[in-house]
Amino acid sequence: MTMMQETVDGIRYTDAIAPVTSHLLASGKLDVVRITKGLRESPGELVLAGVPARAGTLARRIVVHFTSGTVPSPRFDKANGTIELFYPRRDHPEVQAMLNSKLARFCYFWQSAKGEQTHAWLLTSG
Repeated sequence: MTMMQETVDGIRYTDAIAPVTSHLLASGKLDVVRITKGLRESPGELVLAGVPARAGTLARRIVVHFTSGTVPSPRFDKANGTIELFYPRRDHPEVQAMLNSKLARFCYFWQSAKGEQTHAWLLTSG
């Protein structure tokens, strides 16, 4: 099966993600960080360094929290350049394995135009 690729805002996307990315850009702000290395690891938290992978992205650090109970929405502290993501504690092994992968790793953070909604994704590519 052949997948088409499209360039949106200087980033190449497969045909499966390009329409979603275009919609996110039209309805809010999208920050993309290429994860470069792990900085710190503990049972409830992973801290990662990264570089902007999209023009206008201010984030350079990702903190992944593993929580019990209610999982909060992701947030972006622009002053510190830190995106915080939250996952249930049971997902720690799966998230850890993905972040340990030798594939290119990315964090996408989207905030709606009015700022009332946020979503974040960790992805691998390659």
